Amino acid sequence: MTSKPNDGQPFAAVLAAVATMQGNVSRSEKAQAHEYLEKFQKSVEAWTATHAMLQAPDIPIEAKLFAATTLKGKITYDLDQLPPDAVPSLRDSMLNQLAAFASGPRPIQTQLCVGLVNLAIQMTSWKDVLATVGSALGSNAGDCVLEFLKILPEEVTEGRKINLSEDELAVRTKELLDDNADQVMHLLTQYSQSSATAATNPRLIDCITSWLREIPATQIVESPLLDVILKALDNDASFDAAVDCI
Repeated sequence: MTSKPNDGQPFAAVLAAVATMQGNVSRSEKAQAHEYLEKFQKSVEAWTATHAMLQAPDIPIEAKLFAATTLKGKITYDLDQLPPDAVPSLRDSMLNQLAAFASGPRPIQTQLCVGLVNLAIQMTSWKDVLATVGSALGSNAGDCVLEFLKILPEEVTEGRKINLSEDELAVRTKELLDDNADQVMHLLTQYSQSSATAATNPRLIDCITSWLREIPATQIVESPLLDVILKALDNDASFDAAVDCI
């Protein structure tokens, strides 16, 4: 691998491998780096290393994105590597990470949202998911909250990859989607009325679209959100999202 590890960083070898994958190097060097990164992603050490990488102020965005993607995969497929009593701490750490990237970059934010949603699906003792996420992100992180809300039904309906029984997944689906539908409607309506810019935010429209399977269309038609969707057709930034929604 082309980059020389910095002995001061416990994840220096990971940074070197990521740099090799991004660099203009031989195929064999890239294959070696790829093999190393795959092994790293499956390791127990990846749990702490990815958090450290996301918190480090001086590493490339590409490496942080790799860390976020790895962490998402660990939560989805390797949660059983952690003792059960460590899972609440993981949730709190994920909330802190998401808050740190609430203003972007969006690719990292999205990976963290997917990871947090998959943790919420599996962490069946976590009942107040929306309230906890909203409180952690605060009132100035509208786009990040919308991203989480958009991803929530998408990942829950893909819950076959989660290590839950069909009955457990059915119960969790009801808790996360059915039981939260009215609250989501309220949150989206509230956000849409917060400013003129918010009302034409394509991420708001995408979020409405994502929840259409969970919220009856008649309920949206009878709400202020219908006017939001129609007005979004007159805005260049939100036009495509509005067309998809309709």
